[in-house]
Amino acid sequence: MTAPSKTSWKCLVAFPDESASFVHGFEAGIVWECLQHDEAVFETVVHEANRKVLERMALASGYVAEWAEPFDEEWVQVCFRRLAKPSQVVNPHGLRVVKS
Repeated sequence: MTAPSKTSWKCLVAFPDESASFVHGFEAGIVWECLQHDEAVFETVVHEANRKVLERMALASGYVAEWAEPFDEEWVQVCFRRLAKPSQVVNPHGLRVVKS
């Protein structure tokens, strides 16, 4: 896979709050929603700075995150693969996810 050119990435909707934490939180919310659809495999490109949060979200949702080589300092491709149902996964970070 070749790295995307810098000109191929653009924001479709401007955020009034352009802080990194807002953008990373928004991105994490999109990934979280996708992980709740119970797909066997989900691939996307995310900010490298979100790696640890997304790994915890994957674990809590019954997925493993498989990371490709980063495109650059900011972007990386990740593949989420289903391991088990969330109720069967023990989260070592102390978070217990309960679906009602």
